[in-house]
Amino acid sequence: MSEIGPVCNRFNTWLHVDAAYAGSAFICPEFRYLMSGVEFADSFNFNPHKWMLVNFDCSAMW
Repeated sequence: MSEIGPVCNRFNTWLHVDAAYAGSAFICPEFRYLMSGVEFADSFNFNPHKWMLVNFDCSAMW
């Protein structure tokens, strides 16, 4: 994201991060470095039902 994010901002292009499977792992401090550049994202989606044992229809959008 840190490479493509500035390009998207420069050309006013929407940057969406689809972290359906791995997004839940980012609650762990040891994996947060993998989100480098997330500040450039316009939207971020992950599905807690895949790793967090919540209802199937749960999807988080930031």
